[in-house]
Amino acid sequence: WGRWLFVTDAPSRVVTIDLATDAVVSTVATSTSLNRADEMAYDPVGGTLLVVNNADDPPFATLIKVNKNNGQLTVGARITFDAAHGVDATNGAEQPLWDSASGRFFISIPQIGPNAQNGAVARISPSLGAVDAVYPVSLCQPAGLALGPKQDLLLGCSVVFDTAGAPWS
Repeated sequence: WGRWLFVTDAPSRVVTIDLATDAVVSTVATSTSLNRADEMAYDPVGGTLLVVNNADDPPFATLIKVNKNNGQLTVGARITFDAAHGVDATNGAEQPLWDSASGRFFISIPQIGPNAQNGAVARISPSLGAVDAVYPVSLCQPAGLALGPKQDLLLGCSVVFDTAGAPWS
């Protein structure tokens, strides 16, 4: 899996570059949106990318299958982060990561619903092609996400709020 470089840009494009030859071997689009495909995470065992269009309204992620032999990409399920799909992301979607122990992707959601103080981390099942759990986060707009050595998630906040609900300066 170390042979491929995955690159995202506008318009909603995902590219595979073969690091042995520097050749572009596959290009797909996550949608017809002019916004860029921005954030992504990779499951190297299953050969699955989770690519996030964070600036779209509503934001969404796309599961993309990677042929590990030739780098070809195949667009799979689209996961929309809106109220109808159980995650009312009203301020984008940010950094995803792959957790091999759980076999799930996790993604930080800066804001859930109308209250800026309410964020979340959503868990995505690649086999279901959908969010299968949402973990609320209060007084923080989650942006960064990292996995620790004991399956702990480290969450970075783009905005932190005091206990009265005002942005903390």
